[in-house]
Amino acid sequence: MERADAELMCELLPTRPQLGIGKVLITGATGYIGGQLVPALLTRGYSVRIMVRAPSPELALAEISFRTANYDFGQEHMKRAVELAISPDSKASAGFLSRVYQTNLNFARQLLAKPETEVRDRARFFFDQARLSARGPDQQAEWRLALSGLSLAQKNLAEAASLYNQVLTDTALRNAKYTHGDSSSRAAVAAEQLFHQLISGPGGSDIYKLYEDQAAALLAKAHAANDPAAVALIPECYPNSNAAIAAASELANAARDARNFAAQLQFLQRRCSRSAPEPCYLKPQSSPMHSMGSARY
Repeated sequence: MERADAELMCELLPTRPQLGIGKVLITGATGYIGGQLVPALLTRGYSVRIMVRAPSPELALAEISFRTANYDFGQEHMKRAVELAISPDSKASAGFLSRVYQTNLNFARQLLAKPETEVRDRARFFFDQARLSARGPDQQAEWRLALSGLSLAQKNLAEAASLYNQVLTDTALRNAKYTHGDSSSRAAVAAEQLFHQLISGPGGSDIYKLYEDQAAALLAKAHAANDPAAVALIPECYPNSNAAIAAASELANAARDARNFAAQLQFLQRRCSRSAPEPCYLKPQSSPMHSMGSARY
């Protein structure tokens, strides 16, 4: 046997590859033996096929293929696993659906860390499957913030900005729990910080102009409607905007006039949370909020 041939041999599959066989049907592919056999056949160039209906075997095969870097095979089975898990007549449990989501998100993050661009870009497929299988605000916010990492790696600043804005402008997503590493916070906190980093980088301010204009338009609309609640939403939804600074200042002044010092401090902290060229202190000023009465917001 030639050395090159010997290097292809698998101890669990010591026969010489016969590529003319065609597709190999594997039964029990998610068991101990099948789990060893499938990647061995794939590595040696065989075309492997299994027939299943339940999502669990499909997910297991996707995991096996991913571990052995057979990404095409893995994507094929992951797509089926997600389709079966989220179909209207699916009997998959909430726990299994969460496993499908987490597996896709983990695969996406692992690929995102790869130095090879072609491999890294495969992360988008798994982010998309995570999107399809996500349930609840926590997961909906999580995949958006995670996908933004790929957007930035691909120099797609507009997509990253859109993802941050989706989290910030949706009440449920904004208040969702977001865990990154050993720390947890509201998803809004992470989105605001990531958005600020984008704005501070090359081309970021140009991308943010769209959202700056949206915030300004909403502030003007709130003033026209004499609606302090709408003004209070702007620092939450557009915290990196100039309109947010103006809105927080107005709210702080109105709270001061109402002698609601706890609220005044809250809005001052919001105003100061963003870097500004001017000193961060409350200036006496006339604002549209003064005409809204002395209600506590």
